[in-house]
Amino acid sequence: MSVRDGGDRRPSAIPTNFQSHSRASSLQKITGPERKKYSSLFIFSESNKFRNLCRLISESKPFDLFILMTIAVNCVLLALNTPLPQYDKSKLNLQLEKAEIYLLAIFIVEALLKIVTRGFILHPGSYLRNAWNVLDFVVVVTGIMSLPYLNLDIDANALKALRAGRVLRPLKLVSGIPSLQVVMKSIMRAMAPLLQICLLVIFVIIIYSIIGLEFLNGSFHYSCRDNNSALMDGEHQLCSPEGLGYQCPPGYECKRYWDGPNKGITSFDNMLLSMLTVFTCITCEGWTDTMYWTFDVADKNGYIFWIYYFSLNIIGAQFMLNLVLGVLSGEFGKERERVENRTAFLLLRQGQQVDRALTGYMDWIDTAEKAIIEEEDEEDEEHTQFRSSRTKGNTGNLGMTKVLTKNAAGKNFRLNIHGKEKKKPWKEIFRKKNRRMKIRIKKVVEHAVFYWLVITCVFLNTISVAAEYYLQPQWLTDLQDIAEIIFLSFFLMEMCLKLYGLGPRLYFRSKFNKFDSLVVTAGVFELILYKKYGISMGISVLRALRLLRLFKFTRYWKSLKNLITSLLSSMKSIISLLFLLFLFILIYALLGMQLFGGSFAKTIPQPRTNFDDFGNAMLAVFQILTGEDWNMVMYEGVTAYHGPKTPKGLAIAFIYFVTLVILGNYTLLNVFLAIAVDNLTNAQEIGDDEKAEEREREKHKQEIKEKYAPKAGAGRNLDVYYKDSGMNGSTISEFDRIPNDGGRAQPGHDWVKNLKQPGRMTGNIRGGEGTEMIQTNTLFIFSPQNPIRQRIHNFVASKYFDNTILILILISSGFLALENTIDKDATINKVLWKFDYVFTSIFALEVILKVVDSGVILHKGSYFRDVWNCTDALVVCCAIASMVLSSSKSSSSSQQVVKVLRVLRVLRPFKAINKTKKLKVSTIYPHFTSERALNNKEFF
Repeated sequence: MSVRDGGDRRPSAIPTNFQSHSRASSLQKITGPERKKYSSLFIFSESNKFRNLCRLISESKPFDLFILMTIAVNCVLLALNTPLPQYDKSKLNLQLEKAEIYLLAIFIVEALLKIVTRGFILHPGSYLRNAWNVLDFVVVVTGIMSLPYLNLDIDANALKALRAGRVLRPLKLVSGIPSLQVVMKSIMRAMAPLLQICLLVIFVIIIYSIIGLEFLNGSFHYSCRDNNSALMDGEHQLCSPEGLGYQCPPGYECKRYWDGPNKGITSFDNMLLSMLTVFTCITCEGWTDTMYWTFDVADKNGYIFWIYYFSLNIIGAQFMLNLVLGVLSGEFGKERERVENRTAFLLLRQGQQVDRALTGYMDWIDTAEKAIIEEEDEEDEEHTQFRSSRTKGNTGNLGMTKVLTKNAAGKNFRLNIHGKEKKKPWKEIFRKKNRRMKIRIKKVVEHAVFYWLVITCVFLNTISVAAEYYLQPQWLTDLQDIAEIIFLSFFLMEMCLKLYGLGPRLYFRSKFNKFDSLVVTAGVFELILYKKYGISMGISVLRALRLLRLFKFTRYWKSLKNLITSLLSSMKSIISLLFLLFLFILIYALLGMQLFGGSFAKTIPQPRTNFDDFGNAMLAVFQILTGEDWNMVMYEGVTAYHGPKTPKGLAIAFIYFVTLVILGNYTLLNVFLAIAVDNLTNAQEIGDDEKAEEREREKHKQEIKEKYAPKAGAGRNLDVYYKDSGMNGSTISEFDRIPNDGGRAQPGHDWVKNLKQPGRMTGNIRGGEGTEMIQTNTLFIFSPQNPIRQRIHNFVASKYFDNTILILILISSGFLALENTIDKDATINKVLWKFDYVFTSIFALEVILKVVDSGVILHKGSYFRDVWNCTDALVVCCAIASMVLSSSKSSSSSQQVVKVLRVLRVLRPFKAINKTKKLKVSTIYPHFTSERALNNKEFF
């Protein structure tokens, strides 16, 4: 029995990190005591030796590996097969059919071994009680029926359909690899909510299909022809015999001679064709052509049917089908929350905590090294003073005692320096100098100036690489080569400085430093080869490694770094999905070769997208997955089966192309989008966790600082006494007073104000944009007690004022849509121009009233401190300027300025967003807050 027989395992729905189950647990479910109660095939008991031998063979790991290798060989043989028109066979195809017999025999033996081991179907745990075994059984049975040696009286098309079952054999790879099996079954479990969306989409398709069937039935077959049945301009032109759509020119008559667009497939003649046409419109492929054809046959100006197609596109394409992504991302989010509560997540967090603890330990070591060096510097300074005092004539046995007070620990240290100085060895001097130099270098590489210098060099290097173009002058090429050497030298210096300052162990602990070193080393290697051998060594490929330096931004851009970290954590699931996508493309490519191989050759010229060989079939399936002109490939496939009038052609379209689009484009590819959405959420949570932990560390650091900080007056002058018989007792102040800026924080003195205004303690003080009046003078004239300003404030702050302005905005926006852009001097334009004067005057009055109420810009809450108010003022100013310039006699250049200013009137509907608070909060603000995460994704 193979590992894939553990089909009754229950994986979670589309996990981010797909979990694998142990082989032992899956085998236990099959070989448990419940299965031992039954005899397989009513013949072989549990103690039967033959059955035990079959179990030993089928459950062995070498047998599983042998079956997987056989499946891989079978996939290669299927790919080598080349279908020919009229069911012809080449010599290679005949040899491949002979080889497939041996592979089929292996699969038959595998099925028999499992049937003997587990029974056929009657009792629990039997062969056909497992979905993967059912797939194996179907493949084996169809393979036996399609054997040419059986001489079965089967139609050629039926035989082709049976042989199409062979393409399901690559799915046995999924059943043989546990991780892929979990991925496949996880996606199948997610189909439950997706089926609900599918039913909703089908319901929408049926509604729009019935509408099209009622109004457009048979309309796509009329075209303009003359009395000799000649086409107009050699092409078909759809028309309307009732005069509702396009009218044929004189000499031509609108007659029903044509099959219709796309060989009659795009039409509303019956329910199936109508549903297929609506589905292609939902996928946004060719929907504009269908809409314009509808205008030609039923609605010349598109006054009615534009509603049909616009609503179909918005409801079907932009809303319904995007619900799939919402469901998949929701399932990923649920699974990620479950994973975070499991052991893997706990281990990850423990690893992060260990990294942070190690970082803190390294910081502590750095602080200790700095303290040691400071003490050594002080010791050297005292030695210098000692030697200088002896140089001045103070001889004798000189000794010095120094008392140091450590504020943090409160301990006293006594340092005795005697008059007789011992000479230090050179190793100790070198070690001290080296340690001091490493600390200084580390300060340099960790400084913000060095950080921005590296970023600037990366940016300039990117510009230098991007400035290259075809047939550029030689001086630019030389300049780019010099710049490349300079930047490479700088990055090499950066790497060396960090290696020296941080140490190799700490430097290579970071994955980004490893990546930097790899890029720099490859750049040096590339430069050496380029200078020594020139371009003949294929150096242009290696020079592309310079672009990898762009990823140096990720080291300093925290949000982007978190996003990449989240993506790397999902690589296991992404790789599994990539392999599953490859199997999906492989299966549909092989199925397309069986169904359409050699059939597209009937079309002259033969389409570039075809299924005549394995490479073209893979390319065609991938093109359909991406949604690019997939409908054109479908039209060729339906035509290969005698067009849309036969049930066979429509069945092929629905079974192959529609399922390929639904399962491939809207399911599998959306799984990758769901992973991306989940990674964005995960990266944002990582950033929030880091900020929270940073705040906790700062809080903890402040608590330690307050706990161990010295009290006021704790810093004192420490005296150093020189004791010598030849010296007078003198006191020399060696240290300044210790500053008291690290003491305990004193409480604030604003508690009376806090009691008078409790909102100060809770953060509930309202800003200047509320209904309360701003308590400052506006325009340096109107005080808060001014009666005119109070009346203006009450008028502007009322809801009736906002509703009135909103209605006027909608009316003015509608008037903008009624303008006649072809005839500028039309009567309707003159009437609308008068209304524009009225609307502009009202909006200008609104701006003036709000400026009087809130002020201009100087204080908080003033008018021009709101972006929406700035938009309103810009629209009003542009409208006034266009009116002034258009009323005066001006030159043609001024008229162009007027046109530009009048175009800016289209910003007037944005005023409605500012007036509608719910729209602004629920749509605009989330859009701008999500832009930051999307920018990181686009940069990556």
